[in-house]
Amino acid sequence: MMNADYSMRPLRRDDAAMLLQWRNSERVRSMMFGDHVITLKEHEAWLARAFTSHDSRHYVVEYGGRPIGCVNITAIDRNAGTCFAGYYLGDADAPQGSGTAMGRLMLNEIFGSLGLQEVFAQAFAFNVRSLKFLQRLGFSEVPHARTQRVKEGKLEDVCTMSLRRESWEAPV
Repeated sequence: MMNADYSMRPLRRDDAAMLLQWRNSERVRSMMFGDHVITLKEHEAWLARAFTSHDSRHYVVEYGGRPIGCVNITAIDRNAGTCFAGYYLGDADAPQGSGTAMGRLMLNEIFGSLGLQEVFAQAFAFNVRSLKFLQRLGFSEVPHARTQRVKEGKLEDVCTMSLRRESWEAPV
């Protein structure tokens, strides 16, 4: 059941400063693939790509009209019916349950509005909270898809998780 106080809307240009602040917060950045503080120039280049890309969609999640998080749906492949999803709660004071609401909105967009068949998400193996979040939404680890990325100067395992439309739509 979705709380009506949550909504998701397309990213707007006036979200730029808020997103940069969120992306550079230690809480968000510590779990992202990039370690460094994002410069304004880098952020503007990312925004330019976000607003012109044909294979990605970017959204802001709101609670009661207040922005609390971000959803990025990337690598959209309409032929294969697949995409990758990334997300984070930017507002450290978001109400309990906001992550779950954000995940449901994200999946409704992917499987509903976008009509895709499978979504992939990646997280560092040490990011147990994110991996458990994905599992609660119905994702499972893709066998043999672990990779590694450098994080804070050392190699860390990255887990790839997936969820198919029929699993999301199946009655619980």
